[in-house]
Amino acid sequence: MKVAALIVTFNRLTMLKRTLVHTLNMSFDQVLVVNNASTDGTKEWLDSLDEPRLTVLHQPENRGGAGGFAAGLEALTAVADWTHVCLYDDDAQPAPDWLCELAKQPQADIWLSHVRDSLDQPCRMNMPFKRLPQTLRQSLGYLFFPERWLPRETDITSVCTLTFVGCCIERKVVRQLLDVLDTRLFLYFDDLAAGAALAKQGVRMLWCPSLLFQHDINSRSGVSPERRRLLTRNLLWLPETRSGAPWNNYVTAFRVLGQLAGAMRGPEKLRNIWHWGMGLRDGLAGPGEENNV
Repeated sequence: MKVAALIVTFNRLTMLKRTLVHTLNMSFDQVLVVNNASTDGTKEWLDSLDEPRLTVLHQPENRGGAGGFAAGLEALTAVADWTHVCLYDDDAQPAPDWLCELAKQPQADIWLSHVRDSLDQPCRMNMPFKRLPQTLRQSLGYLFFPERWLPRETDITSVCTLTFVGCCIERKVVRQLLDVLDTRLFLYFDDLAAGAALAKQGVRMLWCPSLLFQHDINSRSGVSPERRRLLTRNLLWLPETRSGAPWNNYVTAFRVLGQLAGAMRGPEKLRNIWHWGMGLRDGLAGPGEENNV
């Protein structure tokens, strides 16, 4: 097993320095950093490094997590000497024993890590589904009984979606992932929808509790207005993307209304509602033509 690390960064140089130093102290065979057109000195710092395992890909524009990971995976397909690739953001780090634990896991095409947040709690945004709520009734069930739809913390679990933080992919399925990953989504639901599409193709994905990852976020904090706009927009775009929507139209409507409810509950209520409205407008306008990776 020869494992490459793929890290995407944008304007978080302090976090990137911590993550990259940690990564290079581990035994990854290759490390690729995709710089999404950062303007905070990231390019200059990366270009100053002298590390034989490190490759840097500077993007001409910020294409979000979806575009950054797609570009990195595409670049890696042209490179030999790796069999698996682990994806993560500049604010996430694998546990020091992550590579050793990976070698102990049951056979799969994709392994998902147990991601913990800055409070050392399970990071809900990085938790894959073992069963995906695809109808309104199932979505209500997930709302009230999420434990029925998510892996248990103690068990290796077969899952049907993925997250790009702590996701380890076997080389043979990278092309399948690229075929269903829609870069127009930029951020949010790109990985979930791609994972659901892969599961339908028979790709075997396992969530493994001993594959620990740290994600330096507070997953209990609220959603910023700008991110709520993206969430709302992408919910409406999903049916027109490469992977298609992973649920029916009633669930889409339910989730869009859920974003409105979230906007009305949090601070800066008027600003949140305005951004939700902008997301609704953008979503109804459609995603437009797809750019090449």
